[in-house]
Amino acid sequence: MKVGEFIYQNINVFIEICKKDPSELEKLLSITESKKLFNLYFAFFIETKNIDDNDKKRRSAKYKTKIYTILNKEVRVTNDWFERNIPYIKKYFNDRNINISFENSIKQEKNTTKKTNSKNSRYKRKAIGDAQNSFIRNILSNLGNESFTEDDWKETKSYFNNKCAYCGKVGELEMDHAIPINKEKLGEHKLGNLVPACEQCNKNKADKDYREYLGNNLEAIKNIDRYMESKNYKPLEDNEHFKSILDLAHEEVSIIASRYIKLLNELFIENKDD
Repeated sequence: MKVGEFIYQNINVFIEICKKDPSELEKLLSITESKKLFNLYFAFFIETKNIDDNDKKRRSAKYKTKIYTILNKEVRVTNDWFERNIPYIKKYFNDRNINISFENSIKQEKNTTKKTNSKNSRYKRKAIGDAQNSFIRNILSNLGNESFTEDDWKETKSYFNNKCAYCGKVGELEMDHAIPINKEKLGEHKLGNLVPACEQCNKNKADKDYREYLGNNLEAIKNIDRYMESKNYKPLEDNEHFKSILDLAHEEVSIIASRYIKLLNELFIENKDD
């Protein structure tokens, strides 16, 4: 179970805490207090009156669309959750003597996603997952009609003063997707999602979102946020419709591969019999 899913499934626990203690709701509506409590960069809750789904700063993209009513206030909960938030969530529950086990949820997911050995398991064979991931990357790399050139990329490096956008190191810089291109993060190969990175940061960041990787380096996060805004890049992130379509595409690659493997295996058997 992902961190965000755990929060949404247990949202009533947070709501009850706020109803018993109105001051707690004010804390969860505060960016500063939410940072202290959960290591969040956005308020845990936001009042619907303070958010515009058409705003250019993309604040609405950081919140789930479902609305909850708490003490006569209509609020939405943030979707900006990562593994780094887990220790804070545990402490929050422990401080309030609330017995909810996050570990069991994680353990359950690991058990359900355990790989099974296939009949034709072979050392160093090409896994279907490689093809599935490449297919998703291809889709996300070609969405929209945006075009950019090498000169545009040079301007991007100049925006970051020809330094690594993550650690500020000067030197040879590589092109990195601030939001990774995969079906979980929904990053795109658009100029607004490309930042310069040193080789070490590019390697260490791997499939992490830039906010997840940078952690408490708020200055670097804000700088990348400003860059994205300057390029009118709006992350897909919590777009459930996109995710459902990509899940379907991911599954269809496996179905197609299985179909042709079956056809070719049948042909192989027929030729062998001849």
